[in-house]
Amino acid sequence: MQEQQKDKKATPEMTLRSVICSIILAGVLGVLNIYSGALTGVYWNGSIVAAVLAYAIFSLSKNKPTILEANMIQTIASAGGAAPVGIFNAYAAGILLGMTFNFNTAVIVLTLGAFMGVLYVVLFRRVLIVEEGLPFPGGIACAETLKVCDSSSDEAKKRAKLLALTGIIATAVVLLRDQLHFIPFYVDLTKHLPEGFVLNIAIYPMMIAIGYIIGVRPAIMFFIGGAVMWWVMGPIGFRMGTFANPQVDPSGLKNWVTSPAVGLIFGGSLMPMILKYKTLINAFRTLVNMEEVKKQDDIPLTSVVWGGAIIGLLTCMYYFAAFRIPVYIMIISFVIIFVAIFVLTRCMGETGLNPGTLIGWATLGIIAFLGLKNPINILLVGAFMMTASGLATDIMTDLKTGYLVGASPRKQIVGEFIGILPGVLAGVFASYIIITAHGLGSPQAPFPMAFAWKGVAEALSGGKSIIEAIPLLVAAVIGAVSTFFGLPGLTAGIAMFLPIGTSIAILLGGLWRLFVQKKYGKEGEERHISTASGFMVGEGFAAFIISIIVFLKAIGA
Repeated sequence: MQEQQKDKKATPEMTLRSVICSIILAGVLGVLNIYSGALTGVYWNGSIVAAVLAYAIFSLSKNKPTILEANMIQTIASAGGAAPVGIFNAYAAGILLGMTFNFNTAVIVLTLGAFMGVLYVVLFRRVLIVEEGLPFPGGIACAETLKVCDSSSDEAKKRAKLLALTGIIATAVVLLRDQLHFIPFYVDLTKHLPEGFVLNIAIYPMMIAIGYIIGVRPAIMFFIGGAVMWWVMGPIGFRMGTFANPQVDPSGLKNWVTSPAVGLIFGGSLMPMILKYKTLINAFRTLVNMEEVKKQDDIPLTSVVWGGAIIGLLTCMYYFAAFRIPVYIMIISFVIIFVAIFVLTRCMGETGLNPGTLIGWATLGIIAFLGLKNPINILLVGAFMMTASGLATDIMTDLKTGYLVGASPRKQIVGEFIGILPGVLAGVFASYIIITAHGLGSPQAPFPMAFAWKGVAEALSGGKSIIEAIPLLVAAVIGAVSTFFGLPGLTAGIAMFLPIGTSIAILLGGLWRLFVQKKYGKEGEERHISTASGFMVGEGFAAFIISIIVFLKAIGA
């Protein structure tokens, strides 16, 4: 063990070349994510792409990067890609309501939110990654990619072939599906079913990979959650006249299940924290023990507390001075973000999926209930909260990768801070160019999520609620009780936000793992993690390619 620690310390990690390369990639990913968000409303995690690009870039030189250098590059670069995403939803919605685009304001709001998100993650890393060992499918896929790129053993070569093959297949499928439209996103079988029932199968390589990585039991829960929504609640609600036929317009069903789904997610996330409170306390004690902190090369709790106090004070001062938002609202928002980040990082850890937008809307409802009624101010708080929680889930995935490859948690956290500013600056600048050149809501810059956030803010400012308290509380109790008895209520809650075809794709991945386990044993099961990771790598590269195409179209190239 001591020899491994020495080897780990001797391996270059945060080097000058890795930092310079990753800062450039952070800016590039920040711009591409803004363009993707402006046109499609979604962004993608750039960790795997950044890791592969690190090896590709340095392969041009004589000195191949170490696995820890490559991990540092993906850590910093992915932070830069995730940091500015708050601008294309909540901040852009404020512009739709009459707010003037202010470069400095956007940079300050996103940077403060991103810094707060990084600090909160330090508190949960040890609990979720070290003690509980949650899978974080994206983190496993990225670690597998790094190991395959780094090693030259026969086993690594076999895994590399599997990863490359499925990566190429997934890239081709996604490009044919999303860019060229040669194949559909879903194979729709709904027309063969009675009214109210919906059935389709998603052609979605990444969801199959997630199903394999999380395992058959959670994958089955995904399917059960989806089946209850689309095959039980949908037909019953339609026949009761509660909403329109989901086969024609599923929005009514989705709105109907929002409150219970959010409740299941909160109950299923918070119950493990209650059941394992001793683990949480011990994790915090570890961060106080300086000897243990040095041994684990972690960030001490005192640094987190002081850092959080400084960022919190600056945030309160800025939001009051610039927007006249009361200090108590911001302090409450810090507490809400703390809970939301724990919920969302657990969602990412257990399922690889992030219901950040809906959890964000639910938390904004609390802020509005407590007295914040101006819709623009609601959105400015939302931009801060979404940036903090969005970056936190990205960071936790990176930290899972680092844990698997033996990286320093302290250096990774420092790397996250390094990646924030170049990503924010590049992303805000790109947003400014898009909005001033084309206009918000134009065909060239539709910003679909901005309109959704605008609607939520207007509803909340008018006293309406997108979340019903009683269904949420009942579902939270069900989620907590089911989790207490070993059933992942959180997973069922997330499944209720997904099309049934996506849940079926995840189920297929879980059944694939069960088949491999029965036929090839533990060794085969581990080897085919590379196969599943290849699907995620391919999906990531396809998103990267599509983002570049979107960028080139937007600038008229």
